[in-house]
Amino acid sequence: MKSWITDWQRSERLPHYTRANAGETLPDPASPLGWTLVWGRGLQGWRRGFVGFGIYREEEVAGPRPPFVGMFGGHFYLNLSHMRLFGIRMGQTADQIDAAFVGQRSDTPAYVAHPDDQDGELTGKAGATLQRMLGQAGFPEADADRVRLRALRHSRPDLTGLSDAELVAHARSLLDEVETTFQRHVESSLPASVGPAILGPLCASVDRPGAMLDLIGGLGDVDSASPSTGLWTLSRQVAASAELTALFDRGTAAVEQALGAATGDLKAFRDSFEEFLAESGDRAGTAQQVVPLPGPFLVGK
Repeated sequence: MKSWITDWQRSERLPHYTRANAGETLPDPASPLGWTLVWGRGLQGWRRGFVGFGIYREEEVAGPRPPFVGMFGGHFYLNLSHMRLFGIRMGQTADQIDAAFVGQRSDTPAYVAHPDDQDGELTGKAGATLQRMLGQAGFPEADADRVRLRALRHSRPDLTGLSDAELVAHARSLLDEVETTFQRHVESSLPASVGPAILGPLCASVDRPGAMLDLIGGLGDVDSASPSTGLWTLSRQVAASAELTALFDRGTAAVEQALGAATGDLKAFRDSFEEFLAESGDRAGTAQQVVPLPGPFLVGK
């Protein structure tokens, strides 16, 4: 089979794709439903984010398949050419982007400059966006998103009681939020690299290259760390209870069976666990086997 039902065509303008970093995002082949329903709409949010940030002009990424990623043989790829381009338009070099995203590899395709890569107007717009964000003490748009999405989660219907048609309708009702979430990903991830890029050379200049992590490690309020903190809190709850410790020693099946009629320490744990799932249950794990592929790059025509 030469192609899969969801496969894309390679971008002529941005031709190099890689599984580096993409393998952690979607380790296995993507399902047609997940790719077309979620990613198909979500990539429109990426488009909105990159255009609004100042990386692209609207006409450069028009159409239903913006070339930020690719789908080949059922597998998800990031577009290395795109990553190089947004780095260049933010004042970096292709080599710096390669080092950050794929490391030092002998099979990395060489960067070939395109006359449209350098764009002073867009670089100025992206610089102004970064300057504005560096001057902010918060991210009010993301705070509003969090409140709105938590409310949606708490008002979610019992999915087991919905018909197939109702499930589809409910999923489609959330697609505006999917697009907004992808847009926020661009708006947060691009400026997130600026702080370390500034602090790293400053620390190195005073002979303390390792101090950067000390400076940024105590900032707190990092959303991606909240599941780990929640799991640690749950583990301390188990460790502090002889009843829970003995139950967990019997295995997860025994715990699951006991949760239905929970009392005492077990009920307290169940309530805490349900609260954890409500707050962090949407965080998908990616520690899975990466499907073997010929190599990390999809190169050529």
